[in-house]
Amino acid sequence: MKKRNKNIVNILSVLVIVLSVAFVIIHFSSSKSTPKDNGVTGTTASQSDKAGTEEATAPGSTADTTAGTSAAPATEAATVAPPPVTTEKYDGEARYAAFTFDDGPNATITNEVLKVLKENNARATFFILGQNAKTYPNIVKNIVDAGCEVGTHSYSHKNYSKLSADEIKSDLSSSIKAIEEVSGTTVRLFRAPYGAYNNTVKESVNRPIILWSYDTRDWAYKIKKNDSRSAAQIEADKKSIENKLLNFIRDGEIVLMHDMNKMTLDVCKDVIPKLVKDGWKIVSVSELAAMRGKELTNGTVYSRPIVEQKTN
Repeated sequence: MKKRNKNIVNILSVLVIVLSVAFVIIHFSSSKSTPKDNGVTGTTASQSDKAGTEEATAPGSTADTTAGTSAAPATEAATVAPPPVTTEKYDGEARYAAFTFDDGPNATITNEVLKVLKENNARATFFILGQNAKTYPNIVKNIVDAGCEVGTHSYSHKNYSKLSADEIKSDLSSSIKAIEEVSGTTVRLFRAPYGAYNNTVKESVNRPIILWSYDTRDWAYKIKKNDSRSAAQIEADKKSIENKLLNFIRDGEIVLMHDMNKMTLDVCKDVIPKLVKDGWKIVSVSELAAMRGKELTNGTVYSRPIVEQKTN
């Protein structure tokens, strides 16, 4: 009996030793793999881990670019992407016109206008309402992807000449933010709703103010849902817009249109190919200015051919 008890005691002793050794090994391994506290409250990264993180996110590295794109606000990212501007210079012979479209984007018309521009190697400037940019962000992006320029036309088409300086600045800021967040490019130009401006507008808008030199009046012939005009009359109105534009357009013209109705789209389908075939080049406002070596300045009003307005 005594010998049996002694054997049990020996077995238990061996087990205790084995368990103790196992515990020491596990504890030692755990202490080596766990990051040591570097003395900063709430921080557990070791110096080697910290160095590796800094290298991975160093300026210019792939990790830094990815992190910046996902973490930084879109308005910050937008400031690094200027609108496209041609390097072509005006030679005094070729004829150029800047086509501009106000009030959009529209759910269907804008993309169709972009197709017409692309098919004719043409570009344009789209003066967008901030509220529409928030409604149709993908279409705004399509405008930029097509090589066209985006400008602001206010947030909701208020008459700035009737607003205070603070109201103008607030509305303009909201519009620019909405457009830049979805476009990924900088909004550099402003067109006043109704073309209305005064000294308060000029002093409050920190963007060049772009008017126009030729109004197609497409807005006056908008095709409505229950239009009272006959199909023949609508066609006659379209032809009237087209003929006037083709007969009276001049070199350096800034053409006003609205990508908000089918009449405008139908006019573009006919007019743009005819102008291009006749030797015209359809460009954006910034391209037209760059070709002529004109630097557009904030708070200054411009019309044809990118010249400063002398009247109030």
